[in-house]
Amino acid sequence: MLLEHLVSELDEKATELRHKLEELSGAYHDKATLLSKKLRELRDATDEQRRRLLNEVRELKKELRDLWKSWVALTTETTQEYRIAHA
Repeated sequence: MLLEHLVSELDEKATELRHKLEELSGAYHDKATLLSKKLRELRDATDEQRRRLLNEVRELKKELRDLWKSWVALTTETTQEYRIAHA
């Protein structure tokens, strides 16, 4: 009975972690795609547009760094959960 309860909890946790990983992955992909688009726009931008785009690029890079840190933390948590489940 206790083992069944633990297995159930681990399954729920795995589903939750999978959902979080999918969300982070999608968010990272979307930001990276937008960053790529903004960098392409920079090539043909006027000086005024360039300043605005550079600010947007700077902000997108910051957001990507934050998402990457979240990804690393979540994958670390996932690895620890896996080790506990299979110990």
